[in-house]
Amino acid sequence: MNTTIIADFGSCHLGKIDTAKELIKIAADSGVDIVKGQLFRDLPNNIELPYEWVLELKGHADDIGIELMFSVFDLEAYEMATAHCRSIKFAYSHRNDSLIHSAIINMADVYVTSGIMDDINPATTNLWTHTHNGVPVYPVVTDINFTGTFERFDGFSSHCLDWGQNVEAVSYGAKVIECHFCQGVEPVPDAKFAYKPKDLGNMVREIRLVE
Repeated sequence: MNTTIIADFGSCHLGKIDTAKELIKIAADSGVDIVKGQLFRDLPNNIELPYEWVLELKGHADDIGIELMFSVFDLEAYEMATAHCRSIKFAYSHRNDSLIHSAIINMADVYVTSGIMDDINPATTNLWTHTHNGVPVYPVVTDINFTGTFERFDGFSSHCLDWGQNVEAVSYGAKVIECHFCQGVEPVPDAKFAYKPKDLGNMVREIRLVE
């Protein structure tokens, strides 16, 4: 396998630890390499994943054989992630976070989402995301031309409704695909561009065929 596939459940846990565990199992069953949550405080319209869950969720992921990591949005989240995980993610809104330099030293893999015009750090794994006027597009409903993108970026942080575009990104040279997933139709912003379990599994199978 040449492509690292990261599946992010965002707020789709709905504030229930059992649901978060079910989502981790769905990700493992689909064949992705890493399942990801998000650690933040006070983001409007989003549902916090309590930081106290991290150790239990990490144990659950270890038990079923999938790597767990988190996007972090503050120092407390960073400290929680670095204490329990091997990899870490900085979202587009935190692409210039000073903690990235510390993460490079302390973590096995550091993923950072950037826009096409951003400076990128060669010491991190840099994921391109589709933006408009410097703001990430959620969801992406138009076709993307990936020509030349992965000469500069390592992978694609996708908010595409069509998971086939993620497969296309791999055919253009993306070595990492990050996407959102859910159980069904959750009343949270992430669900608008999150793949249902069947679609996530189909995407993984197609990527494995073209990589």
